[in-house]
Amino acid sequence: MRANLINRVKREFDWDAYVKEHHTVKYTPSDELRICCVNCDDSKFKLYVNPVKGVFHCFKCNFTSKNYDVFDFVSASEGITRHQALMRLLREYARVTPDDDEFEEQLKSSLGEETPHTVIAGIKTISKLPDGLEPLTRCDEQSSRFWNYLKERGLTDREILAICVHYTKENSLPVLDSNGKRRGDLANRIVIPVYGGSHELVSWQARHIDKDYNQGDKYLSCPESELNKTLWPYVKPYTSHAVLVEGIFDCLAVRRIPEVSAYATFTKKISIHQMLRLKAWGVEEITLFWDRRDAKKEMLRAIPDLHMHFRKVYVCNMTNWPKELDAGNMLADPQGADKLKETLQDRVDTYDTLEFAKWKLSF
Repeated sequence: MRANLINRVKREFDWDAYVKEHHTVKYTPSDELRICCVNCDDSKFKLYVNPVKGVFHCFKCNFTSKNYDVFDFVSASEGITRHQALMRLLREYARVTPDDDEFEEQLKSSLGEETPHTVIAGIKTISKLPDGLEPLTRCDEQSSRFWNYLKERGLTDREILAICVHYTKENSLPVLDSNGKRRGDLANRIVIPVYGGSHELVSWQARHIDKDYNQGDKYLSCPESELNKTLWPYVKPYTSHAVLVEGIFDCLAVRRIPEVSAYATFTKKISIHQMLRLKAWGVEEITLFWDRRDAKKEMLRAIPDLHMHFRKVYVCNMTNWPKELDAGNMLADPQGADKLKETLQDRVDTYDTLEFAKWKLSF
């Protein structure tokens, strides 16, 4: 059983999300990501990672997937032992993960007597947001550029206050992991808290406010937090139908449609924890609405797992949707909610084999 789980981790590990969360990335014309090698003293981005194939290779040392595996990669990235990396990933990829007592009870009532008995540790919490952050409650001399950034993106005053945006007045606010390794800087970023478990703080997500910022760490999240185990916002849906999007701004835009429950998953890989949380909230139907320009492959990868848990799974046709636009771009469009509603209504039932096959050819 353990060997099967190890093979599953190696097969399903989300390389793209992990590398972007833990490393500064340089992009290549192909699917590969370039980072500084975690095994040698390289500082010139000689370690190439192909998140699609799940392989890596350093052109300066012998740190390659031919000699090492995902557990070695995580061990070197986070400064922990291989055994610690192994145990943590096995725990995270186990099939069922109730976050808390409430989740477990709701899940049992949702799934009846067939609820699996094997559970793993609940989602980790964090005590507070990083020191040095200030709540963004108004537009003044110190906070104007952060407030204006959000207003230019199309957020209303009410939305800014509702999502509890934070910022720092400092020119530099380094983010360090538990081993003291620098993971980024919160200066010039808006920071949004993320909740989970028993409605406790479990992480945060930060976004750079410079629209021309093109480094690999445009988004930062709390190091070593379990962002993939929760959803944003952490509230129950209006109905048994939920729309899954990638980011917080995407979610805000879709939620402007009356009575539509949208959730940000933070990456294109939907975790078992997120699916079970939706089930516990009574969700039976899912619509995937990810960025058109790079979503198809990951949608196809997610759909079989979604079929295991939900009665209906839809994908959007997006026939007239420009590839360069995200759902979040609609925040600044006066007709954005109407356009999103129209797009969400033009959808394909993935259980309909013929229609789904046509969608895969045309998307």
